[in-house]
Amino acid sequence: MKENKFFSKYAVHVATACAVLALILFIPASVTKSIGLKVFFIVLMALSLIGGVVLLFLSNRAKGERLHYFLYDRRRGESVSKEELTFLLVREGMEAYLSDFAEAPSALLSDLPKRLRVQLESESNAAFAPLVAYRMFWELSAMEPEDIAAAFQSANPKVIGYLCAILRENADGEMADYIFNLKKNALREGTRVANFFRKNRRCFEDRMLHYVELHMSDFYMEKHRVSPK
Repeated sequence: MKENKFFSKYAVHVATACAVLALILFIPASVTKSIGLKVFFIVLMALSLIGGVVLLFLSNRAKGERLHYFLYDRRRGESVSKEELTFLLVREGMEAYLSDFAEAPSALLSDLPKRLRVQLESESNAAFAPLVAYRMFWELSAMEPEDIAAAFQSANPKVIGYLCAILRENADGEMADYIFNLKKNALREGTRVANFFRKNRRCFEDRMLHYVELHMSDFYMEKHRVSPK
């Protein structure tokens, strides 16, 4: 969900082109002796300049109405600086993101809706995919030790496989392969499962936070998507 591509990348260039076009049109407008052509060129100049100004205005307005999904404190209802980014903000942001698909993130371990998969595979939401995977595994690590093994054992193998595939694509193949193999033997290695997720809770937190820090520009979006109020 990057900032609007047209406005952020092309608006200034198009506005500049409009200004250049207006300057070019000034030449024939100043030398032609035909009143009709002079008026025609002047009108085109005016339209070019107005078009450039409008583009810049819309670009600045669009940027002003966009917020960063994770640089927003949902408890206080206000944006924060990059220096104030914490795992808590990332966690709460992912809870808000996943709330459209389940009442609790843990429910997604049993059934990952097709609508969510389609959304994560779209260009505008692809940046969220690794965070969803880490967030789901973090969900297991945050459970009580006696509940971790049971939850992992009952998790849908296809969901675990899908989440592991996301991590592989995000250059985290070692962890993905370990979790995938752990799922294959989950029924026999309950203690190992619980120990792994408990020990790696901080690891999941650090990787989520680091991922957001590395991909800051990917999480700007319309204000109403960040703050529904």
